[in-house]
Amino acid sequence: MFYAAYRRARQAVTIYTIILAALIATGVIIALISSGGHVVLTDGKDRHMMGNGNSWSGFALILAYTLAFLGTAQGMTLASENDGHLEFAWARPISRQRYALGIVAIDLAGMLAAFLISYVIAIAGTFAVGAGQILTSSPFFTSDFSAALMALGFPFLLYAWVMAISASLRRGRAFSLLIWPVMFVLLLLAQAHTAIQPAMVWLNAYVNPLQIFAQDEHHDLTVPVALYGTTFAIALIALAVAQWRRLEA
Repeated sequence: MFYAAYRRARQAVTIYTIILAALIATGVIIALISSGGHVVLTDGKDRHMMGNGNSWSGFALILAYTLAFLGTAQGMTLASENDGHLEFAWARPISRQRYALGIVAIDLAGMLAAFLISYVIAIAGTFAVGAGQILTSSPFFTSDFSAALMALGFPFLLYAWVMAISASLRRGRAFSLLIWPVMFVLLLLAQAHTAIQPAMVWLNAYVNPLQIFAQDEHHDLTVPVALYGTTFAIALIALAVAQWRRLEA
């Protein structure tokens, strides 16, 4: 029943994993070449550090953005079912709402799998360059990993936005890709000193995924903010399902 949705998610995650693995492998090769082949040995000899604890926080931020691109593609899943040829209707009675929620669950499971695979590949790359002690010297399994988990809200919210925008589209689903330039323009307008700045600041703070899940020297991602972003994403998904159900009814 959900095989088509599962196949789409599996294909997307596979392509994402291959690209990420190639990028990290390239980074490992460059790191080994630039370090002259020196590695960190377990006995402490010939010690050559390839980074510091903060590198994992940076990786979590990069990972959030890469997963957001995956979420953008996955967010158009309901739109791809809008041609009135739902195979499940001929196989087994099931409500359209339940079917749509099943698709969402598969997409989110795929994004979570991509998140975990990304960390496994990154850890393997860390050991490959002989910098395994980064994992023990940095708060990787505490604050860094927790921040990464909260950062998952960014691709989740972007996925929900794309789904809410594209759920009623039968053609031209690529129109929903405009959400990326819209996010950046909204961010710039919120920082510009114009007559509309107060309204832009409000919109940017409460609807822009880039601002809600911002993590830099000026913003810390807190639990209440992450919960707000996640709740907002759930509301957008509910809106998308309602649109899709009415269109297919």
